[in-house]
Amino acid sequence: MTTSLYLLHLARSPLKKKLLVYFLSQPEASLYLREIALLLNVDPANLSRELKKLEQEGIFRSKKKGNQKYFSLSRSYPLYEELRSIVVKTLSLKEVQAGSPPKSKAAGKQVVYVIAGPNGAGKTTFAKKFLPEYVKCKQFVNADLIASGLSPFSPELAALSAGKLLIGKIRELAQKGIDFGFETTLSGKSHALFLKELKEQGYSVHLFFLWIPTLELALARIRDRVRRGGHDIPEPVVRRRFHKGIQHLFKLFRPALDSWALFDNSGEEPHLIVNEEDGNLRVLDQNLFDRISNMAEAK
Repeated sequence: MTTSLYLLHLARSPLKKKLLVYFLSQPEASLYLREIALLLNVDPANLSRELKKLEQEGIFRSKKKGNQKYFSLSRSYPLYEELRSIVVKTLSLKEVQAGSPPKSKAAGKQVVYVIAGPNGAGKTTFAKKFLPEYVKCKQFVNADLIASGLSPFSPELAALSAGKLLIGKIRELAQKGIDFGFETTLSGKSHALFLKELKEQGYSVHLFFLWIPTLELALARIRDRVRRGGHDIPEPVVRRRFHKGIQHLFKLFRPALDSWALFDNSGEEPHLIVNEEDGNLRVLDQNLFDRISNMAEAK
């Protein structure tokens, strides 16, 4: 869902939403930092950081005039028209301040959201914000958390049972014909057939893959999670799964999806690399996409 991807970005930052609503409703505006801060009644330091991020993403551009740097929208941004349409037509300033964007999905279709990525990629954190706050999806199933409940001191011993319970739960939700999301590393192949079945039932299938560059980062995040009282995943399991998920996305799951998006989630918030909807591939970070594509092709 192309629109969902960008509204997701907006939903993560009220300040970003304010900026985009103002500038997309006045696309010819070219203002310096203090002007923008006064207009939007925001802190200049926070504004400076957000503008830097938006400039790195290619949404904004800056130009020096004397001692001032002026910011404006970049008309060359690949999805400029789509983003403009979303913000101007569907978001009001009141909604921006409330931080509550409207729901968007294909009319008459039930939706399944697949939150994918290696262990330690931040899937659960992403899902907890995205599913209830943006798409108003209250049903989310997580096999690792099921395993922790079945065997809290050794969840790896319950992994097989948890996987079966996850499949049973999502089949139950599908039979009820309601929207739901589930989390997976995509390291196995069984979900591909199930997603195909869901599409045959009339579901729209959308996948969000959270990529991180190294196994070491995954292991460090899991250790930190455990220190804070979260669930553990045995290191051999993390190692075995790490590269399989991205390989299966490209080689196995992609044909079963109505849309998919790939994010770099190694930083503070997801950075969109590429998305595809109805066969229309849009690459926003060519270098990372090439790197990940090569990884996916590796045996």
